[in-house]
Formats: sequence, C-alpha cells, structure tokens
Amino acid sequence: MTLTGVRIPRENMLSRFQKVDRDGSFSVQGDIRILYSTMMATRLVLLGLAKECLGKALLIGIRYSVVRRQFKNISGRKEET
Repeated sequence: MTLTGVRIPRENMLSRFQKVDRDGSFSVQGDIRILYSTMMATRLVLLGLAKECLGKALLIGIRYSVVRRQFKNISGRKEET
C-alpha cells in the first residue's frame, strides 16, 4: 500500500517490523520473507472469506429466482401457489 500526502504521527504507527526515524528515513527490521509470507497468508484468508460470502449470495439469488413470479397468467391475475 502506498500513501501519498498522508502524515501519521510517529506514536500512532505500528512499528513492530518497520521503523521511521525522526529525519524520515525508513528501515525494515527482521526478515523481509517473513513479512511477505504474513501478507500472503492474510490475502488467502480474505479470499476464503470472499468465497464463502459469494456462495451464500448465490444460494439466496437462486432460491429467490425459483419462487419469484414475474408475469401474470392469461386472465390477468397473478398465479397463486
């Protein structure tokens, strides 16, 4: 994520693996591969949650489309089920 023109106070930054000095220099503490693997694990969790929500939405849509009556019958009345 890249933020342009955004200023976060130093005391509000989560600086467990990164550090920003008072002069503005940025440094990474720890192994960059571990940080990347954490980011990839988070993305996989988000994909799993999205798959679950999409499945529920699809189920609701299919069930609704099965029972919905769109047109009237020839006599001009809606059909009773």
